[in-house]
Amino acid sequence: MNMNETLGHVTKYFAGTREFGELKRAEYALRQNPKAGALVDQFRQKEQTVYTTYQGIPALKMQSLIDELGSDYEKLTAIPEIKNYFIATERFNAAVEEFMQGVNQNMRKELE
Repeated sequence: MNMNETLGHVTKYFAGTREFGELKRAEYALRQNPKAGALVDQFRQKEQTVYTTYQGIPALKMQSLIDELGSDYEKLTAIPEIKNYFIATERFNAAVEEFMQGVNQNMRKELE
């Protein structure tokens, strides 16, 4: 089996999970509120910028940016569609992380 076939199987697996179903419903609900969707997009862009440009930023400035993200997150989660979307995203990401931990454990066994 080649990598593309394997990725196809993994994608189908995750597409069938409860976590993905929740994420899909939350994403749909979020996009029904264009303002909320735009706020999430802006937050994610800001988050990405902070975490990809951290090198060279003085520690105090970095802490200020992280604090600002935390404050933004708190404000955004007051909007139900955004809160549900963030929760669903965290659950899905946790499922993917658990899967990857299993892959890593199996690979360590193969090295023995």
